[in-house]
Formats: sequence, structure tokens, C-alpha cells
Amino acid sequence: MLLLFTFKLNQEISKFIDTQEFKLSNNIKIIKPNDQFPNSYPLKSGIAGRDRWLHGGGSLLGNSFPKEWDKDSAYIQIESTGFVGKLITTNPKYQAIDSFKSILGIAIAIGAFEVNYSYSFGTTKNRVYIHQNIADAWEITDSTELDEDASKTISDLKIDDLNGTLKTDEQKKAFINNSLSLLASALSKESVTERLLLSGKWLFDSYCGKNELLSFVQTMVALEILLGDKAVSDLMGLGELLRNRCAYLIGKSHQQREKILGEFKKIYEIRSKIVHRGKGRLTKDERTLFHKLQWIVNRVIQEEIELIGKNA
Repeated sequence: MLLLFTFKLNQEISKFIDTQEFKLSNNIKIIKPNDQFPNSYPLKSGIAGRDRWLHGGGSLLGNSFPKEWDKDSAYIQIESTGFVGKLITTNPKYQAIDSFKSILGIAIAIGAFEVNYSYSFGTTKNRVYIHQNIADAWEITDSTELDEDASKTISDLKIDDLNGTLKTDEQKKAFINNSLSLLASALSKESVTERLLLSGKWLFDSYCGKNELLSFVQTMVALEILLGDKAVSDLMGLGELLRNRCAYLIGKSHQQREKILGEFKKIYEIRSKIVHRGKGRLTKDERTLFHKLQWIVNRVIQEEIELIGKNA
């Protein structure tokens, strides 16, 4: 069974995506609705009861749900195969949500997006619409919600203006187009894409929620996925392996490598305290090292994507 999952991007990102459709991989694309979009991907099934819960309405809220796609928003569509049930969460649904998070995580790593944390009294959960291909036509069959932490982070995403160097909307649009092309190039290499996507998913999750200890561990996991090697780490230790691989992958001079070696040793010590001793909270200095760890993971992902491009 061919399925299609449609995820909405926020307005801060959408307004700088000026292409109607951009293919990221064989099964993932970014699309902005045109006049034909509602006919191709209907939001109503024609069954009143189903349409209420498809859009989050209760039995007395049948007229409260949105009836149209937002033409000013961009959406990420992910094709999958399998079965989606209303009463259980099946693998295709998990996989599609993970893929969506992966794309956002990689976009953050390459500097296309950044998380601009903001305070809000409540967060509207992002609704994901699920269509099924029946007789060569897409019919809406289900929907689901992302959790509150992920929805809040998505709402806080914005274009990275490169420390103010991107001043005009046209510059930002060109920057996003270049970033999407870079992302598409990385996803075209299937033999290495799986680890890259998994790392991106863990990196995105590290930006979600307020538990900084969990975020620290999630960021470290994102790094371990890319640079870890059980056979080698059994011999020299995982911390030492990651420390050396980071230094020699992203350090461009002897001085930079020495600095990364020193900082990463401290970073890994914090990771060990969290995992093995149940550390309570991060100090100010440890929080600075956490931001350094995020930077390291971003740089490693950037280097991995550059290597993919060279070997394509």
C-alpha cells in the first residue's frame, strides 16, 4: 500500500521557499500548494465522522477543522509503503515522522535553519495528514499529531541569516535554494544516507524540550552514529575514538586539532557523569561545552555531506 505523509513547515521558513516543488530524494519532496493541490491531495474523505477526527474535531466540533491547505506554507511530503491504523501507531508512521525530523536536523546542521527559542503559553501540535494511493489517486485516510516538544521546536525554526550577512529576502531565498540542493545531493547517496538521517533525527530531538541533560546525551548519540565504530572503540575506548576522529575531521590546522582534542575530553567527561552518575544539572561552563558539542556535530555532518558530494 502506497502512503503519503504531509508535514507543514512554519511561515518563517515557508516565505523563503519560492519553488513550487523541490525533490529532496526519491520519496521526499518540498511542495507549496497550487490551485491543483487540493484536488490531488483532498483534506476531506466525504465521511462526516472520519473528517471530524481527521482534523482534530470532536463530535460537536464538526465545523471547526480547516478545510483547505495553506497556500502560503511549504510542506514536506514523504512517500512510504505499508499500513496505517487508527488505533495503533505502525512502522510507516514512525518512519515518516523520523524522516521528517531527520531532514530538519540536517538542515540545522548545515546552517540552513536555526532554532530561535521563544516563550509561549501553549503550543499547537503539528498535524500530519496521511493519504493512501487508491486507483492512482490520493485519498485521505488518517492523520496524526507530532508531540508538543517537536511542534514547539518546528514553530521556532527560522532561516539562519549567517550572523546578519543575509539582509534581503532575495538573498535568503537564494541561500535556502542552495541549502536544499546540498541536502538533496547528500540524500542521493543511499549507501551512506541511513546513518546521516539517523544522526540528523537525534540532533533535531536534542533541540526539543527543556531537559538539557537529555539534550546533551542526544547530541552525543548523533555524533556516535556518524563516527562510532564498535570494533575500534572496544580497543581504545569510545571517548578516545570520537575525540580523535572529530579533531582530524574538522580541525583544519594543528592548533585547531589540539583545541578540539582538549575540549572534547571535557565534553565526554560530562557525558559520562550524566550517563553513569545521574548528574543533576549543567553548570554555566558545562553549558558552554554543550553548545560546543552541538557545533562539533554540525561540523561533522557538514564534512560528511561534503565527502558525499566529492564521491558522488
